[in-house]
Amino acid sequence: MSKQQAEHNENACNLLLHDGNFNDWVFTTAFYSALHYVEFQLFPLKIGKVTYNSFNEYFDQACQSLNISKHRAKCSLVDSNLPCGSEYRWLMDECMNARYVDYNVDKETAKMANNCLKRIKKHVTK
Repeated sequence: MSKQQAEHNENACNLLLHDGNFNDWVFTTAFYSALHYVEFQLFPLKIGKVTYNSFNEYFDQACQSLNISKHRAKCSLVDSNLPCGSEYRWLMDECMNARYVDYNVDKETAKMANNCLKRIKKHVTK
């Protein structure tokens, strides 16, 4: 994943927040921006003697027998390796809620998502 894709998604998130009419998509773009930022920071990832060059490589080799989703596996990696695990988990969970359960997200909650993205970005782009 690229930092450029993270920035692209972040720009979309900012535009959607400013527009105010698509707060569910603020969550979606904030989460996917965060996803790209954390992947950019994490990989290549060395665990023991094994180096994983990408998340997909890590997931295919280390997680197939765990029977978990890619999102949960990535969340676990963030928890274990970056100081923004709680922010990332909250953003992921709220994004899934906004996309699949209740797309009616109020402006203040959308602002929280955008601020959460900013904190994650700060942690991983130092």
